[in-house]
Amino acid sequence: MSVGDVRKRLREALADLDRETFLEALNEALQAGIDVDIIVFEDMSAAMDEIGRRFESGEYFIADLLYAAEIFKEAMRILEPYIVKKHSSGEIERGVVILGTVKGDIHDIGKNLVAVLLKLRGFRVIDLGVDVPPEKFVEAAEKYKPQIIGLSALLTTAIPSMRETIEALRRAGVKAKIMVGGAALSKEIAREIGADYYAENAVEAVRLAEMIVENGG
Repeated sequence: MSVGDVRKRLREALADLDRETFLEALNEALQAGIDVDIIVFEDMSAAMDEIGRRFESGEYFIADLLYAAEIFKEAMRILEPYIVKKHSSGEIERGVVILGTVKGDIHDIGKNLVAVLLKLRGFRVIDLGVDVPPEKFVEAAEKYKPQIIGLSALLTTAIPSMRETIEALRRAGVKAKIMVGGAALSKEIAREIGADYYAENAVEAVRLAEMIVENGG
């Protein structure tokens, strides 16, 4: 089986929530020497985007999203040694980042991946979880004094909540830079709702976080 066939099988199996086939394809991808970034940020990410699309179209339900999250987490446990080997810098306490999925959205796969990579790059990560109301972000910002606050959303219906969260943080005088990401977002939407930065994927989020702390914003 060619590398292209392995990657296609991996994407399709995850999108179809076929755990057994997906894990087999994941093992084949690793044995074939496919770069872990390609596996996670291209193939698995594309599959999760498709899962989100099927959810929004009514083909998948909340239970399917939760099952997809469990499959993803199982895959990340397998991939963690490869990710650590490639991305760990050995640095510590580069800055504090608060992460959370905004109120009205329970999606956390992308957020969790960002958290893993940020920790590997020496950041202290405060993960508030999912369905987080604006006031909880404000409370955490006042308590932990982060350099960066990362807001995540998969569903387009959560965009107003993200806007409300950004507005609440601004009203509270929070100085942290606000980064947004997730399938519901684009650069244009990020600009419209008042975010400082938009990250297209987890690797981009980490790159931006490093730039922010190195340049003071």
